[in-house]
Amino acid sequence: MTITHKITKEWGTEYENSESPNIVASLFGHYKKHKESYLMLYRSGLSYLVLDNIKAVCGPKPDQEDLPAYFSAWFAGALFGWIDEWITLGMKQEPEEMAGLLEEMDRRSKAMS
Repeated sequence: MTITHKITKEWGTEYENSESPNIVASLFGHYKKHKESYLMLYRSGLSYLVLDNIKAVCGPKPDQEDLPAYFSAWFAGALFGWIDEWITLGMKQEPEEMAGLLEEMDRRSKAMS
């Protein structure tokens, strides 16, 4: 079991037992909580493990129909983009701020359509 698998499993248990329904804020919190481990992964050129981690949490599932699977793949990729850049820049913002920024971008994109 890899370190990312172990701490992701830990996050899953914490999320299921939490009162916060916001999976995005919870994921950002998870990465911030394990900041040193994730920064070490990035310094070692293993950032793809974070993408694998995000896909496992919110990417497409084998039993999904096509359209929901495409949406899940898009969401996982977009979320990875945000988290990847945040980790690369040193995780300066708090998880709640990052989740809020993502929600704001979602609102803006809906207003443009």
